[in-house]
Amino acid sequence: MTSDIQKLDIVALASLTVEPEYVLKRFVPSCRIARALDFNQSMTRQNKRYLVLDAMRGYAACIVVVWHFGLIQPGLDGPLAGTIAYMAVDFFLLLSGFILNHAYFRHDTFNLGTFAKARFARLYPLHLVTLLFIFVLATPLVEILFHLRYDHDLWLHILMIHNIGFGPSSLRFNGPAWSISVELWSNLLIAPLFVAAVRTKIAPSHRRAFLLGISLVGYAVLMMTVGQLDISYENIAPGVNSGMIRGLASFGLGILLYDAHRYLEATLSERARHILSKITPLCYVAFVLVFALPIGGTLFDFAFIPLFAAILLVASFELGPASKAITKAEFLGRISFSVYLIHTPIMLLYKATVGDVVYPFTYALILGATLGVSVLTHKYIELPSYTWGKKALDRVFAQMSRTLKQLT
Repeated sequence: MTSDIQKLDIVALASLTVEPEYVLKRFVPSCRIARALDFNQSMTRQNKRYLVLDAMRGYAACIVVVWHFGLIQPGLDGPLAGTIAYMAVDFFLLLSGFILNHAYFRHDTFNLGTFAKARFARLYPLHLVTLLFIFVLATPLVEILFHLRYDHDLWLHILMIHNIGFGPSSLRFNGPAWSISVELWSNLLIAPLFVAAVRTKIAPSHRRAFLLGISLVGYAVLMMTVGQLDISYENIAPGVNSGMIRGLASFGLGILLYDAHRYLEATLSERARHILSKITPLCYVAFVLVFALPIGGTLFDFAFIPLFAAILLVASFELGPASKAITKAEFLGRISFSVYLIHTPIMLLYKATVGDVVYPFTYALILGATLGVSVLTHKYIELPSYTWGKKALDRVFAQMSRTLKQLT
């Protein structure tokens, strides 16, 4: 048996999931141990899922739900009215840049077509389902065909171009979906930079400077024009959408945060990590409490962007017992996209059946229903549609490619 194990390929040994270090030390010559363990650690980093960040994303999604409680009864403010709870969206966008850099942009094999199909398959299906649900719920049966033919805003939402400068002039249908349009098009506008970086050998420092410029200019424009970040559908000039600028600025900064994370991960000393582990719980407490600060809609909004960036960066190392405890809530991150898009349909359904009345149990009922339905939509809509959506897009693009070849 010993001789058989010694003949195993070093890659196979490194990928063992049950005590690989013991197997290596017991059966493999010491000169090969370091190589195998380095490979194993490298593969772990390559496929790493940031469970703490997942949990934080889930918490932020719940904050958005609570912030929107004020929509249930006209004239009645929700528990987080006047706070900066709307900046949970900015945290989402920062996190999106961080995670997509980890999953896609950092690789030399990055493919724009594959990325675009994956993002569309990830974001569009649930957006379409919630859009159609609200449309049918809010539209009299006799008017449905009329709206399908003549409703400009509806078709902007169907095409997922409803928040990039073409309109609408209000948050119609599923209000939170404004940021889904922004996220998709921010992703697709910035992604070609990484293709160009690979093909033209652009220095990483130049790429980072460009992204930093996008972020700083974006925030500066919003600071000078609207003076806050509680903005979404409003155009600050013809075709220039404030939500889109907000998305590009945060998404670009999130990409840079992942670059900073990788650099620090490779260079931090043990002493520095120990100090960071002591700071980490304070960051978590700050993140939990910050959304309740009653200073929303002011220039102070822009001061919280570097705070969110610092919290995200510290949390990404997942150091200390507090991080281990928080990972137990990572399931909230898995359903956070559903929570974000489902809560408005749940509220509208409540109003359609119960009315505008708020009872003592109303908020708990809506939050609980949102979480419960989100578990189902994540399992039965998000995951299956992502798989078949990518396959369907592959077939469409393949057919288009064959057609173009025939025409030429």
